Amino acid sequence: MNRNDFTLISIRGRVAFSICCFENTLKYFNYDTSNWRTVLERLWTYTNIEFFDDWHYPIAEILPECILEFNTFKDENYEYLSEGEVNGFSDNLLSNTL
Repeated sequence: MNRNDFTLISIRGRVAFSICCFENTLKYFNYDTSNWRTVLERLWTYTNIEFFDDWHYPIAEILPECILEFNTFKDENYEYLSEGEVNGFSDNLLSNTL
C-alpha cells in the first residue's frame, strides 16, 4: 500500500481507515478492546458529522495530554466529558491498562 492508494478516497474514508488501523493495533497488542469502547465509539462518530469542528473538540478532550494535564476534573472546564469519564481515562492511562 502506498499513499497514492488514497488519492480517490474521501477524508471520511481516510479517517475510517485510520480508526480501523487503530483497532487492529489494539488487537495485535492483545489489548482488551472493551476497555477502549468509549474512545472507539467517539472516534467513529466522525463518519456521521456534518462539520469537522463538531467532532474535533470532543475528541481533543480525550487525548492523553488533555486528560493527564490536570490533577482533578474540577481543574479543567471539560465541555464534553463527564467527571466519571475523565477519571476512568486518567486511571487507565496511568495504569497502562487501556
